[in-house]
This record gives sequence, C-alpha cells and structure tokens, in this order.
Amino acid sequence: MSALLNTFLDDLLDRKQFPSIEIHPLFCSDIEMLEEITGLFKTVSLPKIFDRWQSADGRLLLPLQAVDLTRLGWIKNDWLLEEWDAIYKSMVRILFPQQDVDVLTEAGLSIAARRIRCFGIALENNRD
Repeated sequence: MSALLNTFLDDLLDRKQFPSIEIHPLFCSDIEMLEEITGLFKTVSLPKIFDRWQSADGRLLLPLQAVDLTRLGWIKNDWLLEEWDAIYKSMVRILFPQQDVDVLTEAGLSIAARRIRCFGIALENNRD
C-alpha cells in the first residue's frame, strides 16, 4: 500500500507547487507488521521506528519488514511469534499431511526471509 501510494504521489504531485508545506511520503503498514514491532515498544517509541524506516528508505517504498530495526533495541514479541508459529504449523499439517511439519516450517521461514532481503536489495539498487 505504501509503495503504491507513494509512487502515485511522486508521479502526480508537484511538490514545488507547495513551497510553504513540507510534503512527506505516507507511512502505511498493516496490522500484522504493527503487531510484530510491538516488541520494540519496551525500548523505543513508534515515532522513532518511523524515523528509522524513513532514514532507511526516504520514499518509503521498502516495507517495514525489510528495514533493519536491530539498532533500536529489538526485543522479539515471543507471544506473537509463538501464536504465528502454531497457526503456520496447523496450516502445514492440513496442506501437507505426509510431510514433516518442522522441516517445512523452517523451509518456509527461510524462503520468506530470503525474499524480504532480495526485495530490500532490489529497491536499494533501484533508488534514484
């Protein structure tokens, strides 16, 4: 959503027409990502997270999942990770009843992490 809206605004909005107004990209995320970053709230505020996001990608085309937040004192939200792990494993058992759930779970997480890294690298290489 963020990338789509910000690309649209970059293409269609002439920021120079509004010299007295500072126009920034939109911060758009989904509830899942906000749930994931709740682990940071013990050490840092939401505006600090948004600052880090914008400093990593000024146009906000990179999803928040691809931004390195470890410098902000990342603390995993263990409860949320356990819940998602249980849901994911339940889905794997239904879809692949003959397969080892733990092996498929690790493979799925590895693929997802690799895709997020590749997406971040691709955006990094395509910056203006």
